[in-house]
Amino acid sequence: MSEAARELRESDIKIIDLALKYGYDSPDAFSRAYQNFHGVSPSITRKFNMCKKYDRILIQVKIRHNEIKFAKNERRIRMKKTIESVCEIGWGQTSANPYIGAVTACMDALGEGNDYTLASVISGLGFTFNWYPYTNAPNDANITDDAMIRRTFDALGCKVSIYRDRDTQKSPPSHPKEFYKEKIVSSIDNGFPVMGFGFTEDYPYACVIVGYEDNGDRLYFRSYWDHAVKIDEQTGYQYSDDWYKRCYGIAVIDEKVAPMINGKELLKYCMKNAVEVASQTSSQFYDITQPYGFAAYDAMIGVLEDDDFWKDKDDEFYKRMDSSYCHLGLLLRDNYKWLAAMWLEKNADDSKAGRQIKKGLEYYDMLGWLVTETIRFKPDFNDCKLVMNPCELAKHEVRESRIPLIKIAKRLDQLAVECFKNALELL
Repeated sequence: MSEAARELRESDIKIIDLALKYGYDSPDAFSRAYQNFHGVSPSITRKFNMCKKYDRILIQVKIRHNEIKFAKNERRIRMKKTIESVCEIGWGQTSANPYIGAVTACMDALGEGNDYTLASVISGLGFTFNWYPYTNAPNDANITDDAMIRRTFDALGCKVSIYRDRDTQKSPPSHPKEFYKEKIVSSIDNGFPVMGFGFTEDYPYACVIVGYEDNGDRLYFRSYWDHAVKIDEQTGYQYSDDWYKRCYGIAVIDEKVAPMINGKELLKYCMKNAVEVASQTSSQFYDITQPYGFAAYDAMIGVLEDDDFWKDKDDEFYKRMDSSYCHLGLLLRDNYKWLAAMWLEKNADDSKAGRQIKKGLEYYDMLGWLVTETIRFKPDFNDCKLVMNPCELAKHEVRESRIPLIKIAKRLDQLAVECFKNALELL
């Protein structure tokens, strides 16, 4: 049956010919046996590349002193199963954002290509601005918003179940290890990847689980982070045997019910995402409340207007200012609007809707320029040494200059989304 599935995926052989080749009297008998084994019909395998995959078991028999010994490859005994050739996640492959990379890897595993610009728009992440005013904030914290995860898999034609676990880094897991093993093993057996949170890192960044061994005690990953994992030479995947202590939850594909949406419907879907995420206020990020969408700009302004923010002594203040500049520049850039813009530019035509989209992209260009100029504007604190109180001078410059720039950035973002809203009404 594994060979039959391989031929269905890789050739145009007819079902009746497959049935005869593998010793069945009729196509119906073959299809029933195939359904019982793989859980899907031959036509579903051909259309969606869904099937179970089993490696050949190698058995050697040696007779020595009237004693029969069986030597099996240890890898086969442990029943290693992986979804093959899933793309990498990380710089140069699927962007530096773990969630966008994880979505791209899921798309690849499902046979939907590995266009990371498309991954950014179907999830909606390419239209957000997220803000968390401390240096230890992850750059994709809003991935833990269930709505974003469901939005992503809806576009891929998949029904998904989301299982959350610990609420903070210090809280114990709420589901036992066997619970996760059963869910993950079942999904991989059905040919579906599993999106995980944590697993390869102590923070709940997104990763993709693409295989297992020894009934799930060892898991194989595509992950942006590799601090707590090793690399499997055979597959190139990362793997971990102690993944459970880093597990924050999983998103499991229950069923693929349709192909990924495409064409005009996909463009409408993306415009709808752009409008929806702009109005969201905070993510569901365990022990952190993180605003995003337009509310993130207001949160940043609130930090700069907070008198307590400016009361640190000089050395500590410089550290926090570096953090503020980092977030003003990098996190504003980290909404990956340039990813969304790349895909939209390629798919917008010269219709009224298309012209509205292109107009919105012009505002994105202005936003990108503003971010670049804002980073360049950073005062050189060393040049302030002749001033009686250089820290106070820096505080004054930053407080007075950052706030209007952030307000301008927010307005540019609002204008872009208004254009996308107009485009959605015209599509």
